[in-house]
Amino acid sequence: MAGRGKTKFTPDGLRAIGAILTEAREAKGLSLAELERVVRDFEAKLHGVGSEAGDDSAFGVSASTINRYENGFVKRPSLPTIDILLKVLKPVNPDTGNPYTLEEVVAVGLGRSMNSG
Repeated sequence: MAGRGKTKFTPDGLRAIGAILTEAREAKGLSLAELERVVRDFEAKLHGVGSEAGDDSAFGVSASTINRYENGFVKRPSLPTIDILLKVLKPVNPDTGNPYTLEEVVAVGLGRSMNSG
């Protein structure tokens, strides 16, 4: 993987990741704006900052960025961003029946099957 948490995925891989994220968001009945709030609150809690404790605006992923991920428009996605979206959305890998791991999604993005080695 490339440095600084960014990886070069294939165009098909980007679309596949986007489909995983979109399906999971829609299954939870969340709009992009609602997911933005959920992610911000999740990250703030992860870092020990509650909404009532002050400014949590440094956390999260904007609705427009989530939209760009879902549509495959982010050419070099941030692995920490994908990871936080996976932790919040918990999309299920149909091959395993378990939530996708970051490694599995990276394999999808690179156009590799986890089962092909």
